[in-house]
Amino acid sequence: IWFESTRVEIPLAYRGYRGFKGKYPMKLLYVSNIPVILVNALYANVLFFGQLFAGPNSALRGQGYDFWINLVGVFDPQEGVGGATGTQLIPTGGLIYLLTPPLGIDQVIDNPFRAIIYLLIFIFLCIMLGRVWVEVSGLAPRDIAQQIIDSQMQVPGFRSSSKIIERILKRYIPTLIILNGIIIAVLSFTADTLRALTSGTGLLIAIGIIHNYAETISKELAASQYPGMRGMLGLD
Repeated sequence: IWFESTRVEIPLAYRGYRGFKGKYPMKLLYVSNIPVILVNALYANVLFFGQLFAGPNSALRGQGYDFWINLVGVFDPQEGVGGATGTQLIPTGGLIYLLTPPLGIDQVIDNPFRAIIYLLIFIFLCIMLGRVWVEVSGLAPRDIAQQIIDSQMQVPGFRSSSKIIERILKRYIPTLIILNGIIIAVLSFTADTLRALTSGTGLLIAIGIIHNYAETISKELAASQYPGMRGMLGLD
């Protein structure tokens, strides 16, 4: 919650009314937990196709390709993993094994190399997918700059130009994306390692939903007092 609440604020002035000033807040977790969700969706697909390709029942096994198949992944059928019923294929080796989080401190101690590699890959993917999400979801500097201009706001001391505001935003947004990726990856990894009541991703999603509801209520209250800010707050 502290990470969700920490933010950088850019001062703004309203062009329509002299003396009216505001701030544009940019959260430390600029893209929230979206990168973790995307990375886990990617991992789920890799795990699914890995089980088809390298599972114990794969049609490719016994055809002279076992070395390459084992390099992709080695799976061990196990019963009742994580409280689930039935048999599950759990990766125990290969590249896919490096994409599964260590569930418990004991696994980190037993294989610290795997834990470090997993965390580094996880952080890298969170940062890269965070950048992609910013570009496609209207959170890029040029999009935010245009929203500020459309809301009749400007940065005090600068001309009212989307290019100038975009240049100012570029000082912050790329750094926030990197910090966002590192923080949520480490938080998710820590929750998985400490065996939280749910997965690290599930915990981040739950906290994010609660915080977003509170943030939406705050935006509605602000917009009710200053209707001209509805566009900048993303409520139109």
